[in-house]
Amino acid sequence: MKTWKQAALALAAAGLLSAQAQATEAQVSPLPVAAFSQADMHAMFEQVDKPVEVLALSSVEMKETEGAFLPWVIRGGVMGTIGGIGNGLNAWNNGARGWQLARAGAIGFGVGAVGGVASKWLGNRKW
Repeated sequence: MKTWKQAALALAAAGLLSAQAQATEAQVSPLPVAAFSQADMHAMFEQVDKPVEVLALSSVEMKETEGAFLPWVIRGGVMGTIGGIGNGLNAWNNGARGWQLARAGAIGFGVGAVGGVASKWLGNRKW
């Protein structure tokens, strides 16, 4: 039971440290907006028979969408870690060692990450 408490504390400490690293903001200078000619837009979208309507996002729209993908990444990482640990412990209890154990953890991580992102996507849908 003592090792479970130590593992839980280590996992919590790692989560807190990574959250602090994510919380710091880097000062980044804005990049210039690329100007595309009509020929460039036709070459990119290959719509010969239709007019091309492409607009750059305004600075307000850029601010509104900034960091919108981060919750998806965090949820996938957390669920992947939980899945990897759970599947790895299950494999360990069933006698898996070495590559078998690593494979079980990797499969659990992949399934957990996909499930976490899918649940976030399904939760955001308007049914």
